[in-house]
Amino acid sequence: IALSQFIMRKTGFRWEDVTVDNITVDDLDDESFKIFRREALRRKRMTQEELDIPNDELLNKLHLMTDGKLKRSAVLLFYHDPAIVQNGSYVQIGKFGEGADLQYQDVLEGSLITTADKVVDLIYLKYLKAKITYEHDRRLETYPFAREAVREAVYNAIIHNCYMFGAPIQIRIEDEAMIISNCCILPEGWTVETLMEAHNSRPYNPDMANVFYRAGYIEHW
Repeated sequence: IALSQFIMRKTGFRWEDVTVDNITVDDLDDESFKIFRREALRRKRMTQEELDIPNDELLNKLHLMTDGKLKRSAVLLFYHDPAIVQNGSYVQIGKFGEGADLQYQDVLEGSLITTADKVVDLIYLKYLKAKITYEHDRRLETYPFAREAVREAVYNAIIHNCYMFGAPIQIRIEDEAMIISNCCILPEGWTVETLMEAHNSRPYNPDMANVFYRAGYIEHW
């Protein structure tokens, strides 16, 4: 990993840019493409004309292919088993009691596009309890964490992860806290304090971040 990071700094060539020999466009997951096209059109990040093209042309437009071969980023985003390019390329959710008391869990091992499509709904349907109140005989449900904040944190954990480490993204949910962790690497020279100040956007996986942006999952700013 250290060698890969050194090469990236010197050449600008990223881990996600390496091509894969044993997977073709025809092997990719149709459902992942359907979700991407639906969300990109719904969020008006791409037009119908831009989306009504064959999958290989779409991948080229998204900079996910080189010389007719899929990049690792394409496999992570659109293949049903992204672990084929790197073990640990999945999202793990666990409900915990006190300390290490794991009560139940889910592992989302599909493409990153299908995972993004279902992970937030799963958290709210299965892992969080809403407080029930009534206002003028109308039932109100209030969750302990704002959905917009959870969505932003989860999607950024997925897309800014350093998949070279081979460790899953973990979402630990307790009664009073939600801990979302990944193997992220800050840009060179950045500290946690840098993130807390006004700063420009420098995604660790630019091509993958662009796909999530086109699908309306994250912003460019």
